[in-house]
Amino acid sequence: MAKLLGNIKIRYYVFFTLILISICIGLYSSYLTFKNGLGSWNINNHVVWGLDITTFIFWIGIGHSGTFISAVLLLLRQTWRHEIARVSELMTIVSIITAGLIPLYHIGRFWLSYWIIPYPNQMSLWTNFKSPLEWDFFAISIYLISSILFFYISVLPDLNKHYKKTKRKVYFILSLGWLGTDEQWYLHKRLLIVLAGLLTALVISVHSIVSFDFAVSILPGWHSTINPVFFVAGAIFSGLAMTVILSNIIEKMNDNFKVSIFVYEKLSKIILFLSLVLSYAFFMDLILFFTTSNIIEKMIFNIKFFGEFSNISVFVILINMMLPNLFWFEKFRKNKSILVIISSLILISMWLERYVFVISPLKIDLISNRILDYYPSFIEFGLLIGSFGFFVLLFYISTLIFPLKSMSHSE
Repeated sequence: MAKLLGNIKIRYYVFFTLILISICIGLYSSYLTFKNGLGSWNINNHVVWGLDITTFIFWIGIGHSGTFISAVLLLLRQTWRHEIARVSELMTIVSIITAGLIPLYHIGRFWLSYWIIPYPNQMSLWTNFKSPLEWDFFAISIYLISSILFFYISVLPDLNKHYKKTKRKVYFILSLGWLGTDEQWYLHKRLLIVLAGLLTALVISVHSIVSFDFAVSILPGWHSTINPVFFVAGAIFSGLAMTVILSNIIEKMNDNFKVSIFVYEKLSKIILFLSLVLSYAFFMDLILFFTTSNIIEKMIFNIKFFGEFSNISVFVILINMMLPNLFWFEKFRKNKSILVIISSLILISMWLERYVFVISPLKIDLISNRILDYYPSFIEFGLLIGSFGFFVLLFYISTLIFPLKSMSHSE
């Protein structure tokens, strides 16, 4: 494997310095959280979910495009996926790990997080299987294990190739004695198809279950059947944007990793399609606000579009629903710089959209109909920044261990 930092430039030293600084900010925010408890955040009895849960939903969503590119496109026999499959698969695993750490902070006493795991205990107590939070545990755990297994099987033929002698023995053991026989290739292809079928179902089910955290509640603004559609489409939408950004960064840092304009054009078409799906979900939600007689629903609508979050809502509409329409034109689809800029804006916009979705219904006191105050604390922002630093660092380390492109294109 070629050295990832082949011809490194000063801007990359600056980039990794910023990553280390973000990780330090995250660690310091973690220390304050564990020392002082969740009272150090600005969440309260009404706004019980703040930046933490918003970031959790964001990272879970990022992982969905990795599965989409790896599994769904494999079943559809789209051979162009090979150029970015490994990047998207690693992105999926790392984003799920990042998301999985966030609820541990929200528990407050993270050392008791094992209580969420259903296991026989001396008190004969079991978790509440009717709780969507318990559904999250099963869905995300199965999704992570399946994604790791799919990636490991996919990378198996490449683990004992083109490595130095000092590493070859280790990689040969990891490759489970892969010899490349016809029988092994046949079983390898069959197993990938089976796992791809499983992961395709998980693409829809996992983020639908995350949306049920909100949809099955009776809180106005969350209690909506459009949530699963909105969450799944938004997850793949933001994940594809992250795939574009990561692929572009690795291209600049690794001379042996190249992604063709043809693949970027395919990604921009999918982003355009998902933008149209999000637009449909948004207008369905808008119709609900206009037709409902629920006073709280109308108050939430006013907060989103005419009150505190009006600027954010306008930004989200412009970026998620209008800007991707540039990809109707071929010259924009084939312009890598424009695609990266739009993808970066999409990531920002999707995080803000989830922030508004989570916070706006909680800001209304259902007894007095008053709009309550909530402003994220420095610690909450610190954990958000730290999660990005942790994601990039873990992803970078993963790219040093595993090959970024399939040497056989056998999948």
